Amino acid sequence: MQITGLVLFDAAIANNPLSTVSHRSPIQSCCEIDISMSHSEVVTSLKHRDLLPLPYCISLKIKSYLEQIYPPCDTIYLHRLNLPSGKTLCWVLLDKNGMLLEQAHSLTSGRYKNCCRLVIRHLLNKTPQQLALVA
Repeated sequence: MQITGLVLFDAAIANNPLSTVSHRSPIQSCCEIDISMSHSEVVTSLKHRDLLPLPYCISLKIKSYLEQIYPPCDTIYLHRLNLPSGKTLCWVLLDKNGMLLEQAHSLTSGRYKNCCRLVIRHLLNKTPQQLALVA
């Protein structure tokens, strides 16, 4: 299955399909963040999953959700996508309905940015009903 056009990354996705819930594979780390958690609990949870340090824009978005009195959703999912070589490709923050909240590209080369866009589009193609079935 060709998603990105990068042969090694597509082969890795074929062997380790992308998930929309808490998951760990060589190319993806995903963590569920409950909005009722305190900031220190979120940091501890991310540290246990080896998801620190975060890009600044992602950490600001998570912090803003934690500080809201009436957040739009009660759960958000943080995804870190890695190339097969181990380099971080991008970070994606989704809510429980599959809406994109924030994204950050780690590799800024043109082909990697396009790869990020295609992988994020693939993650967003999961409908809220599919997310609910998996969760």
